[in-house]
Amino acid sequence: MVANEFPTAANTTWLKGIVDIAHGLGIEVGAYQLLLNARSATAPNQASPPDATALPNRGYDVMDPATRLPDHKSGPQCKGGPGCSALCGATEFYDRMEASMHAWWRATGVSTVAQDGAESNTACANESHAHHHGLNDSIWAQYKAVRRTFNTYLTTPMRDREGRLRETSVGGAASATGPAAVPTVGFVSGMPGSVMEAGEAKVPGGYSEMIFGLPRWTWIDRVRESMIASPFGRDGSVSVGQRMFPLPLSAPYHPSMLDPESPGKWTPFSGYESVGTLCEGSCEEHLTEIEWALSGMWGTGAFPQLRSTKLWDGPHSKALLQKWIAWAKKYRRVLSSEFVTLAHGTVCWGKTLNISTGGPSEFGGGCSSSDLDAVLHRAPQHFYSDVEERALAVVWNPTNRTIAKALRAPLYYAGVSRARGDTAAMVSAEGRPPTRAPLGDGDTVALLVSLAPRALTWFVVTAESQT
Repeated sequence: MVANEFPTAANTTWLKGIVDIAHGLGIEVGAYQLLLNARSATAPNQASPPDATALPNRGYDVMDPATRLPDHKSGPQCKGGPGCSALCGATEFYDRMEASMHAWWRATGVSTVAQDGAESNTACANESHAHHHGLNDSIWAQYKAVRRTFNTYLTTPMRDREGRLRETSVGGAASATGPAAVPTVGFVSGMPGSVMEAGEAKVPGGYSEMIFGLPRWTWIDRVRESMIASPFGRDGSVSVGQRMFPLPLSAPYHPSMLDPESPGKWTPFSGYESVGTLCEGSCEEHLTEIEWALSGMWGTGAFPQLRSTKLWDGPHSKALLQKWIAWAKKYRRVLSSEFVTLAHGTVCWGKTLNISTGGPSEFGGGCSSSDLDAVLHRAPQHFYSDVEERALAVVWNPTNRTIAKALRAPLYYAGVSRARGDTAAMVSAEGRPPTRAPLGDGDTVALLVSLAPRALTWFVVTAESQT
């Protein structure tokens, strides 16, 4: 674990050595950063500075307007997370932390940022903070600070510890000239915020951390259901850019579980493997679960991180991971487009205990599947001129029986329609040579599906004129 807010020379030197080795192999290295929400300047376990504890008037945390106390386990706007706390981004402490983080990123050569807690929408009533005048302009001032942080990550050239511009060797030989010779932080991922602006790549995906302590098939089905048919109507109204928690291959998200002998109580795990992880015992024993977990995330456009002490432990699990990574990279652009739900056969219900608040979590319980689940990504040529695929469908059979049927895939918003002079589309099943599919009513084509229990498939659609 690295504390990039308050780095030491020893930590910086140690990590730079690791980063240099990785860059020599063409591998990018990133680090996780918790920014505002769910952190506190006054919490000892979050590297608090000596002058952050004079409360309530000099505190760097958000001040609740009702109680005039820090937003820490109090007040109606308490948003959850560890201790239900929020650092105010319009403070001198945030300025110092931001400068320290940026200096650390440039000194170590770390080239990606996994950002968390970047929402700046927690109002602050503290009138002593340096960069806002009180409650009314507090959200705007924090928003500007977060925007500045992201902009600096994406535009500032990285330097080595001696202050020299770092030459890039990632993906090829180092060059002494041109923009590639002075790299910035390459990309920022996983930033849950209320707006898609200033470099933010994703919005919250709608989940509870605690579902990843449920049995693996339960959270696999629940994550997929929450993406394609949640109560929020995500497929029709929310951006496909979703931030989801890292998939627990061999390390659980929380090292705790419900104690069967004490209902409602949590107890620590012993070790890293559990019924919630995908590689309990061995990854080789859970190939179907791994495939469903990866396809459920990548297939809905939510590009996940993998939480694990290992990525595979045998030839089959290695080949499976390589297969889905290659698939996601190949179809990344069309998978990043909006999707519509074609079929919704999985329904989840119930609640579990939220370990952070002690109350019920938003998601949990069990799931029941009666039919296929399916989504269709659509990338019309007018908006996605660099994308060959006009649509991509992913279909899952979560039931315990074989299902054979034709799904009607609407292509009007994929840019394939009779109004544009099209009479058919070309459909490829799992990368096989495409076949001609006539356009039916509503500019739809038939996707012929025959899936065994717990099997999945996918289809790529292109315009007939492209062949």
